[in-house]
Amino acid sequence: MIKLKEMTLKNFRGTKDFTLFLDGQDADVFGDNGTGKTTLATAFAWVMSDKDISGKSDFNKNTLDEEGINLCGVEASVEVVLVLDGEEKKLKKTHKRSVSKRGKTSFSSAYYVDEGPAILKKEFQAELAKIAPPEAMRLLVDSTFFNNGYHWTERKKLLLEVAGGGRTDEEVCKDNDELKGLLKRAGSHTLDTYKKIIVEQQKTLEKEKTQIPIQIATAENLKPAPTNLTEKELKQEIKETETGIKETETEKARLLNGLGTAKLEKEIYEVREERGKIHALFLKDLAMQCQKNELEKLPLKEEIERSKIKIQRGLEDQQDLKKDLSAITGEIENLRKVWRNINSRSFEAETIPEICDYCGQATGNVTESLIEKQKTVFNQRKANRLKGNN
Repeated sequence: MIKLKEMTLKNFRGTKDFTLFLDGQDADVFGDNGTGKTTLATAFAWVMSDKDISGKSDFNKNTLDEEGINLCGVEASVEVVLVLDGEEKKLKKTHKRSVSKRGKTSFSSAYYVDEGPAILKKEFQAELAKIAPPEAMRLLVDSTFFNNGYHWTERKKLLLEVAGGGRTDEEVCKDNDELKGLLKRAGSHTLDTYKKIIVEQQKTLEKEKTQIPIQIATAENLKPAPTNLTEKELKQEIKETETGIKETETEKARLLNGLGTAKLEKEIYEVREERGKIHALFLKDLAMQCQKNELEKLPLKEEIERSKIKIQRGLEDQQDLKKDLSAITGEIENLRKVWRNINSRSFEAETIPEICDYCGQATGNVTESLIEKQKTVFNQRKANRLKGNN
């Protein structure tokens, strides 16, 4: 025997703090719309089956703010105290909405049994299963589950158990004179299986029924067309047909006895000879066509060979140009070295020679005028050498 002693709701949906005291007695809850009648039923269903009274598991559990959003950091909880065969059993579930520093929303739940520490969800469900099987618990907390979620065979079985029945279909048929023949026709099959067989036979008959008009139309089309021949003309036609049948039978017998073998062999020989001629003509035409194709391809082959030669010459010229380019590049680099060497030289007065480079006479005393003349000669020679190196 399962009885509800009390149930406490805190921050669950629209209820901040409320305890329902029943002490195992039946109770009727009355109130205006929005006063919490459905909330009480939903709270009990959530603890016992993890769903609301309509069978949904993703319903809102926390108290909402003015904008209809779950209050952040507020823990919703429901605790029920049951009496199971005289012993109390406490079951509690909590649900909480949290928001991280990055603005990510998360939900967490906790499960408790008999004032103990939090346990895993599967452990909590195992405790519920000890009280009643999951489907029985759904029937207890969800008024729509019997009609909408319960399989019809289970509904039938449960109704028979509640009504004190539980008799099988076979037992019912044996006690009813009008249904005794049904068991005999079913034979070794159960009534459910026999019902499925009857349904399939009915489908087959319906399908065959749709084919009847087609079969009638086909039979009408195959009926011999009416004739306007007289009896004498019909007899003559029958006679001619019988004569043709006899001739065919005679020819058949002659062939079977080997009388027509020579004629057939001659016809076969003629057919083979004709086939040989056709084959020879075909090979001749094929050879001529191949020869023609070869002649047509000859200019193309010559053109391809000429193109190959041009390509080869082009590759050789390319190699020569690469060699010339490499030599020119090396020569340019040498000239650049010489130019840098010449360009790096500068005039120094201390190096004036004894013979003047400008007039060809002895320099004697070094004067500023002489220095300027020697400097001019140096710069002119340097410019000429740089110009000649370009």
